[in-house]
Amino acid sequence: MPLSHVDLAGLVKSGNQDAFGTLSAEFEGIIWSIVATCDVDTEEKLDLYQEGLIGLYKAALAYQPQLNASFSTFARICIKHSIISALRIYYGKKNYPIRSSLSLDDGEETEIQGLGTVTE
Repeated sequence: MPLSHVDLAGLVKSGNQDAFGTLSAEFEGIIWSIVATCDVDTEEKLDLYQEGLIGLYKAALAYQPQLNASFSTFARICIKHSIISALRIYYGKKNYPIRSSLSLDDGEETEIQGLGTVTE
């Protein structure tokens, strides 16, 4: 008989890495569905998926079954909060230079002030 999400969360809390692998496989579709709603590039979606896994891990560690809350609902909230936090950091003013930087990997010549023409 397969273990419930509550049982898997308890095993994760006790340090069982295999339990987190099983739990993350079961929540993979949920995490991707949350990430799919974000308006970011494919590379950022992969990063947000990782943030979702971190949120799931934190949910497993923080879950308290005695409070009679559904683990699935609690995990979804933790996953969303983790992804939203990552988006806030990504879109914050301090990361503007990273988001607006010029890629030199396209093979075209580019004029950069102070450097002249650069060819990759």
